[in-house]
Amino acid sequence: SYSSTPSQGERYLLVGDAYAFIDPVFSSGVFFSMHSGKQAALALDRIFKQPRKTKQVLADYQQIMRQGPADFSWFIYRMTNPNMRDLFMAPRAFLGAKKAVISVLAGDIFRNVAMRPALSVFKSVYYLASAINWKRTRAAMKQRAINISDTPLRKSPHV
Repeated sequence: SYSSTPSQGERYLLVGDAYAFIDPVFSSGVFFSMHSGKQAALALDRIFKQPRKTKQVLADYQQIMRQGPADFSWFIYRMTNPNMRDLFMAPRAFLGAKKAVISVLAGDIFRNVAMRPALSVFKSVYYLASAINWKRTRAAMKQRAINISDTPLRKSPHV
């Protein structure tokens, strides 16, 4: 996974994998690419129609490009946590959280402004479950650290 710090530069905007690549656990890459391309097109349209607002349009574009992958990667980095697994195995449609989570995991990471409160509810439930099950949470964090440190980069003999 990676993301670029700037989403634009002199005479260009980054879209799709040029801006960010998120582990393809849920195959959301095409959706991300399509929607980031749409956001870039909308930004360029605004710039061409109102050149004086270029700086604000680019700042808005940067914010949109940062927030979407951040929402998605929050789930990716917690996917192996047992508390997350429990929440997924016993889904409940509380306060729109289920719909918001499904939308994010499907790759719909740009329309989340309306879903942000529901995502916050889901995250709060996750953190509460993590606090209640703190021993299990701590053990999972330790295991994840071990897994990450024990994964050496190996060069393929076919390269």
